Amino acid sequence: MFFSDPTGATESIERINRIHRGVEDARGEEIPQWAYRDMLFILINYGERAHEVVFGPMTEAECASHFEVALALGRAMHLSGLPTTYAEYRDQRRRQLLEDYARGPLTDELYASYRRALGPLRYRLLRLVQASVLPDELRDVLRLKPYLLVNELLRCYRFVPGGGNKLRPLHGALLPGPFAKQLREMECAPDVR
Repeated sequence: MFFSDPTGATESIERINRIHRGVEDARGEEIPQWAYRDMLFILINYGERAHEVVFGPMTEAECASHFEVALALGRAMHLSGLPTTYAEYRDQRRRQLLEDYARGPLTDELYASYRRALGPLRYRLLRLVQASVLPDELRDVLRLKPYLLVNELLRCYRFVPGGGNKLRPLHGALLPGPFAKQLREMECAPDVR
């Protein structure tokens, strides 16, 4: 969606909207606007964090551009209550993190499913990396503490030679077999750039 031409992006957004309407029809109620905004804010935040690990921190101009692309996506999905400036987004995001997140039984159930799917070692690695990339406001909620070595590895990642996918040789170790295979198949697909 973010990297396709305008026609492809429009088709992707329309497909997302159709999927959400199907979910709403099946549930018999609309997905609340706050839930859509939460996901959009997560996408903005993860994009910034991923950029920092891979390329270094975004400049103000890059943050503004990234925000504008996400905002365009939100508008195309007909979301209400969207911030109009990057500063407004930052304020809304901070309030959202402080007021709307709590640990509960479903949190523990989600982490248990991660553990089952990944196995104990990969699960531990997931938690270590997550503790380093999570917003500060959520670390206490999820009872995670950053690990200095992981922080340093993430900080140095962008300096490791290897181009766009430096972890490709580790896919077999980092991902369960079916997921590593699926990732390899996706990389070989003709429409992957």
